Amino acid sequence: MLQGDPSTPWDRGPLNPDLMKNVLNDNRIGSILSGGGAWPPVGDDGKAWADEINAIQQYALDAPNNTLGIPIIYGADAVHGHNNLFDATMVPHQVGLGATFDPALAERLGQSTGRAVRATGVVWDFSPVLDTERDLRWGRSYEPFGEDPLLTGTLGAATIRGLQGHNLASGGSVAATAKHFAGYSAPDSGMDRTDATISQAELQDLHLPSFQQGIDAGVATVMVNSGSVNGEPVHASHHMLTDVLRGQLHFKGVVISDWQDVENLITKYHVAPDMEHAVALAFNAGLDMSMIPLDADGFTTALTAAVTDGLVPESRIDDAVSHILTLKFRLGLFEHPYVDASKANAAVEDPANRPLARKAAQESLVLLGNDGVLPLSHHTHRILVTGPNSDSPTNQLGGWSVAWQGAFGLPSDIPIPEVTTIKEGVQQAAGAGAQVIWKQGAPVADTTTNRNRRRGGRRRRREPVRRGPGRRRHAGAHVRAGSARRRPEGDRQAGHRRRRGRSAPGDEPPARRGRRQPDGLPARQRGRGRDRRRAVRQGQPERPAARLLAEVQRPAPARLQRARQAVRPALRVRLRAELYAL
Repeated sequence: MLQGDPSTPWDRGPLNPDLMKNVLNDNRIGSILSGGGAWPPVGDDGKAWADEINAIQQYALDAPNNTLGIPIIYGADAVHGHNNLFDATMVPHQVGLGATFDPALAERLGQSTGRAVRATGVVWDFSPVLDTERDLRWGRSYEPFGEDPLLTGTLGAATIRGLQGHNLASGGSVAATAKHFAGYSAPDSGMDRTDATISQAELQDLHLPSFQQGIDAGVATVMVNSGSVNGEPVHASHHMLTDVLRGQLHFKGVVISDWQDVENLITKYHVAPDMEHAVALAFNAGLDMSMIPLDADGFTTALTAAVTDGLVPESRIDDAVSHILTLKFRLGLFEHPYVDASKANAAVEDPANRPLARKAAQESLVLLGNDGVLPLSHHTHRILVTGPNSDSPTNQLGGWSVAWQGAFGLPSDIPIPEVTTIKEGVQQAAGAGAQVIWKQGAPVADTTTNRNRRRGGRRRRREPVRRGPGRRRHAGAHVRAGSARRRPEGDRQAGHRRRRGRSAPGDEPPARRGRRQPDGLPARQRGRGRDRRRAVRQGQPERPAARLLAEVQRPAPARLQRARQAVRPALRVRLRAELYAL
């Protein structure tokens, strides 16, 4: 933390001389980064970044305690273009690039990103993500290239070659980072930075091959998994960071922690009683550099004490320092520690980046369904565009766009990057003779069904029903979503007999009270949610999308009401996706 008021960690004020002295001189910190949402005091273009990084570099080189004149190394997360800058050209996220299956394109994108990043003074890019996607519940599932280790490794290696070029000291190259080693993308809970249960076979077959390809491509640095594997925090795992990463995969570069993950050994995983022991665990495991954004004093004091007390051998410190200094020499920082700030904007806003990004966007498109509507015909007079993300620049940009979680709540002097939304693109492509109708549709929160709630937000009482020896299941099928009315006792008994495979003489399947039977849905999709989901997996047709498209002519309230009645909640996501594609 070098800017503004020290009591406000994300203060965007000017560089603070007291903080600069504490971090760069007193604590001799040799690496600085900009986290997502950390911008220069004024502006967010290439020149503003270059001016600030040059100023930090100059202070570090002139610091009285820096008697050897060792430059700092500056890093940032440029994961889809130089995405921290509002005027940079952003490219599809890695999950989109995975759909291109185009290593040559990935390498060219890496080259364009490297040129823009290096021109602003950032010489270390915390990219690409080489995790193999295993769980869509994981909030960062858009960051890997995909769920296949060969695809992830191939595109990741191509990106690394593009970012680093043939010589890290050249003006258009930056050090790349293979992250997050390893198993980060397979949390048992689906939540970020949590435990993953991974067998040795799964580790070797699914999670390590992509990192091996990145290391074979010459990646300069590796960032460690913030979570734990089989109950052991990876930042404290000698097996993962030394035996596997250094021994099996033969990695020779810098190993860096993720954000505050050494502190997390104390506060989250409780494997260390204090900072001294946390630092000792991490560095003895194989860590070279710790990302400590807010407590330079605590880290320096703890590491010094750990060496003095014999918890960390000096040979381990020498090993880590040699890796870091080697990287700084390879980047040419001793010869050329500064950048020409007057040229930064031209590199960031290079017009040649736009056609390349457009090509990536085109190749990344995936058509989910087409009932003959595409390509749009001159005879098409009415087009429906729907979905909560179809006219949202911030959602279309996604995370790591100007700020960490997206372009939300930006300062007044930082605009949202220029975006053509899906709705605007269809309007441009449709021509003057077509009427494009846009409806947001269900909000994002409504795309999943909460079967415990009824209209008005009150909880619906659930009645357990015996389904065989030792098994119980709630009779949610008896009460329609959105209504608290229950069937009469006779209907409930009849429904119970049918579930058990019995029926009364003359018993007919009763319709749900107050709810229409949807046209066009197979019978298997009219029952419990489990049956509907099974039908979707087996490819049975939902209500045809063309039926809803035809209903564009209906008045809006009636159309929405009919959609709610006719489309099962479990199918809404897929149906909206098909409409989105159409």
